[in-house]
Amino acid sequence: MSKKVLFVLGAMNAEVGMVKRLLSAVGLPYTAATKDGKMAKNAASAYTADGMSKNPDTDQKVAFVECCVKDYEPIRVFESLSRNPKEDLGSPEFYLGSSAIGQLISALINDPVFGGGREAAEKLEPLLWEARLAAASEHYLSDGYRGRCPGVNPSALRLWRAMNRAELMDKKPRELMEMADAAVVELQKLPTMDLERGMSVVLVDKYIAEMYEAAAMLGVTLMYSREDVKAKKAKVSLINASPAVIDAWLKWARSSESGMSGVYGGPEKGYAGGFKQ
Repeated sequence: MSKKVLFVLGAMNAEVGMVKRLLSAVGLPYTAATKDGKMAKNAASAYTADGMSKNPDTDQKVAFVECCVKDYEPIRVFESLSRNPKEDLGSPEFYLGSSAIGQLISALINDPVFGGGREAAEKLEPLLWEARLAAASEHYLSDGYRGRCPGVNPSALRLWRAMNRAELMDKKPRELMEMADAAVVELQKLPTMDLERGMSVVLVDKYIAEMYEAAAMLGVTLMYSREDVKAKKAKVSLINASPAVIDAWLKWARSSESGMSGVYGGPEKGYAGGFKQ
């Protein structure tokens, strides 16, 4: 494999962790994005990074994964999926769509820059099943849980996530799965609010442990309200919302009947929220 490209990785998450394993499998170099001399710890610092833990050699180009480093022009390995807010493109597109994982595998095998070919394919093959789980987990979790991501078994996805998250949260996988099951029961008791085109959101006014996971399992969107101490208002945000739901919710939130202010977000951004007046 050609080592003319140095991969620069952003803040650690399941996707970046999988990318590291894929690069290691084919023997390609990588480094970490840094901000003020420290490794990026979140998306904000990763996308405003000003350095790397290891600088590229004179003849090396760089490729960014979940980050951007000041004063460096990367080669294009990943293409963002432009999603129509009125369509859900998740299930068929999840692997090569917005997932860096699927696009990286394709590039390592097919892009002449890396010269991988059959050799790379053979080295990557043992990781492909887990790569699909990681890709679905990071970008299309609800689709994955509902069996809408080709090649992803919902039960395997749930167990894989529980095992990975338990290690980070210092809990046992079974604990997290039981907490998520309990959250599912709680969410099913809560009222909903209807939006246009037959869509709705579940109204949540207190934190429920593992409610993010439960929302993905149920395939519902949460409208979560909690007190913002600094703003002295109730802050509202959407959880597990598709572009279509975000689009419909924003139309309601920006209407006079909603009583909302400071509304932000957008379908193309993947999030939305605001404040109750």
